[in-house]
Amino acid sequence: MEVESFNKLNLAYIWKWDFIDDNCAICRLPLMGASSKCLLENKTIDTCAPIMGTCGHAFHKDCIDEWVAKRGKCPLCMQRWKIKSMR
Repeated sequence: MEVESFNKLNLAYIWKWDFIDDNCAICRLPLMGASSKCLLENKTIDTCAPIMGTCGHAFHKDCIDEWVAKRGKCPLCMQRWKIKSMR
């Protein structure tokens, strides 16, 4: 059967961050959703994005920022926390 033309094409996609863990180890909520702090402050997912360290562990940005300000290390592996460049 030969197709002559398309009148309409509907496309859909689903994407997901490529993280080892599905939940933030600090607040225990899904990385693809808002953190507990963002939920309390009614922030959107855009401002509560997940972030990955050079050690390979991922957390909500606001969760890890608060943790690192007090402790300076990844809560899972205790390595010095440094944000992984996504380039």
